[in-house]
Amino acid sequence: MMEELHDQVAEMKIFYLHLFIFQIYNLCIFIVLGCMINLDSVLKISDAIIFIVAIPNIIGLYLLAPLVKKELKEYKEQIGDIS
Repeated sequence: MMEELHDQVAEMKIFYLHLFIFQIYNLCIFIVLGCMINLDSVLKISDAIIFIVAIPNIIGLYLLAPLVKKELKEYKEQIGDIS
């Protein structure tokens, strides 16, 4: 039991070490690219990435709206506030 736990901890340490190295590597790449690209291009890329990230959230809001409406109605009925 203790050996398994020790192995899991060792694997987690290795995983987090690799993750840290990967983050440092990406940081260095983005620093170099940031020095080479003009500000207008950086802003356009960041706007595009924010838009791409927002698309699944908007789809999720649209698909879950009926469920939220139903749950809100049930909640209001529970607290006695029906309007």
